[in-house]
Amino acid sequence: MKKLWVDVLKAILPTSNSGDLFHSAFEHCLDDDATFKLALEKITRSDIVKNWLASLDSHVHFKSAEASKKHRSEGNQHFSNGKWHEALECYTKSIRSAPAAAVEAEVLALAYGNRSAALHRLENFTDCISDINNALENGFPNESRHKLLYRKYQCFVGLAKNEEAVAVMKEAIMLSPTSTLTRKLSQELIEFENTHCVLEKFGHLCGNSSSAALGHEERTTKPLGGFSSKLPGASEALELRHSDEQGRYVVTTRPISAGDVLFMEKPYASILLTSHYETHCHHCYTELTYPVGCWQCTQALYCSETCRSDSWTRYHRYECSHLDLLNAIGVAYLSFRIILVTGLTTLLNFREFCYSKDAAFEQEAPPSSEDCEKDYRTIYDLIIHDKQSHEQDRMSYHLTAALMLNLLETVGFFKGVCLEEAEKIFIGRLLCRHIQQLICNAYAISAIQLTPESALDEASNIVQDQEVRIASAIFPSASMMNHSCDPNIFSSFSKDVLISKAVRDVPIGGEIFNCYGPHYARMNKEKRQEALMRQYAFHCTCSACMGPDHVRSCLDAFKCCGCCGPVIDSGSTSAACLNCKLEQNIANQKKVLHKVEVMIASVGDFSEQEAAQQLRGLLECLPLLEQVLWEHNQVLIKTRNAVAKCYTSMGNYSAAAKYIKLVVESFSRIYGNSSVELGYQLYKYAIVMMQVLQNMEIFTDYRRNQPAKKYLKKTQLIVQRSLKIYHQYFSEEYADIKELEQMQAILLQLADVCNFKTVL
Repeated sequence: MKKLWVDVLKAILPTSNSGDLFHSAFEHCLDDDATFKLALEKITRSDIVKNWLASLDSHVHFKSAEASKKHRSEGNQHFSNGKWHEALECYTKSIRSAPAAAVEAEVLALAYGNRSAALHRLENFTDCISDINNALENGFPNESRHKLLYRKYQCFVGLAKNEEAVAVMKEAIMLSPTSTLTRKLSQELIEFENTHCVLEKFGHLCGNSSSAALGHEERTTKPLGGFSSKLPGASEALELRHSDEQGRYVVTTRPISAGDVLFMEKPYASILLTSHYETHCHHCYTELTYPVGCWQCTQALYCSETCRSDSWTRYHRYECSHLDLLNAIGVAYLSFRIILVTGLTTLLNFREFCYSKDAAFEQEAPPSSEDCEKDYRTIYDLIIHDKQSHEQDRMSYHLTAALMLNLLETVGFFKGVCLEEAEKIFIGRLLCRHIQQLICNAYAISAIQLTPESALDEASNIVQDQEVRIASAIFPSASMMNHSCDPNIFSSFSKDVLISKAVRDVPIGGEIFNCYGPHYARMNKEKRQEALMRQYAFHCTCSACMGPDHVRSCLDAFKCCGCCGPVIDSGSTSAACLNCKLEQNIANQKKVLHKVEVMIASVGDFSEQEAAQQLRGLLECLPLLEQVLWEHNQVLIKTRNAVAKCYTSMGNYSAAAKYIKLVVESFSRIYGNSSVELGYQLYKYAIVMMQVLQNMEIFTDYRRNQPAKKYLKKTQLIVQRSLKIYHQYFSEEYADIKELEQMQAILLQLADVCNFKTVL
């Protein structure tokens, strides 16, 4: 395994008490320019760094005609055996490995052509047409072009795009190599025009062809009142203010209702995590289906030609063949991307502004000016905590920035411009500044914000679960929001776009709060304060931190022997109930809990193969837990959820629904009736209830299943509740919303067929 940059830093950085010359010189530097020059000299001369850079062999990621042909041959074997999906996978690898047409004629074109055949077999006509176009544009053999055009014609027919089909067929006829084939294609075209095209014209005359007539409307998410002209990506209903106590913060200029969109911001810069290189577009983070590759390397994959071209123009032409190095650097790679997307001209103009009127360049932002590059200014002005940084960390930041400055030189970022040393040092210092900004301003772009299981996970920290993170990004406008452990917005992502919606009403002048990670419902007060001080250098005084920590404490509560309410363990043998105030001894309850936790641990993690055996163990534990724990204790919730999971795996959806219902009730009690956590549980509940209805055969034989009507009504209510919550938190494009709406449509049809009044 190759060393990461952090390991190299450990090897070259002295300890504070080592008496190292570099450490001593670093401490005594008179200004920031001198500090960066020292770091640059250290990086440039270090043999450890040179050896590490040499070990990052980028040649393994270059294109290879031989590899492309090999993958295409494997795909052909699968194709001849009717294994379309397997063929598709091999053809995609062939495309990814193929050099550009100018380098190796026909290899890339043939790979696209073969993949189009597999897509056609799978009736994926839109992507098939795209691959055919790519094959033709990349030098597909002239003698076979008529075959691709005929396949394209078939795709247009399948998509009911008759005019396009006719045009493509005429082109195929022109290129047909024999008179026999020409006559055959011409006859097919005549027959097609005499049937489909006549029907299409009739449909137009009847006015039935438009999507509007069919009731199909494209729904789009928009910020309340449109976009702000002063705070890019934010709603017109928001404005930025400043005070000595709060710094910069965001407030409302009109009343805000729950569900209103307050931010729709694209990142200034972002980087895809290496764990998602195979699954997501390198540029916009769309989940990949049939990707196109970078022109030169095999690492970067894209969802479209547009993303590939935009990526190449903005940054990838510099990063190509150096992704191993950049990813080894870690999140600081994002500061390199910030410099690339900003561009050298803008950076030099910004420097000129900073040093104008003989003003010395300061770490603090210069005063506002229309002459300044405004977009980059929003990044430059983001807060850093330089004074709170340890000396060892500051040295790491400078050395990392120096490494990336050398890389900028290597990749030709300064090519064609004769830069003075001072100008390069300025850009190096900007790199260092951005590294420090990322510590408290970087966002994690996620496929989902929170999984249902992790909602009760105390171990969750400021950084979200690695499994859901797709990319790291910088959103300058959203970064203006202050933190609250009980925020009034919720953020999700549509590709790389941050969408923040209000989760409750906010009056005029009310402040908009984001959550930087530590949330009152998922982390106790002490741990929240510790995490925020460590990463963001402030003591939180939000309402959740100033009040009692009952919500989090109740998740570990025991059951009151008097009223069954929550009894919070304070560390002693006795405690009082929060409801009836009865003082009671909980020593025996603690012993029972410990015993049951050992039993649950012996059951092990969920396994579909051992679900029945695990279920027996969990059902043995449940009654003991219910005797000693408050009904909404997190151990009880997790155990009920595990029981439901076992039943679901075994196909017993009715039994699973009973336990999910109890989990839903607990989430409603703990997090509230409009919480996103409850929305997730209701979504799971809806899926299981749909399976219950299907097993009752209500979908096929409703007349013989009159008792199932009550389950149908119940499922409608569950779907309705989940949708209401999801609409409050997520954009219309969210996949779960679309699935819930499909469920709702099915249930409405069933309700109509079963002749009873709908609840919707």
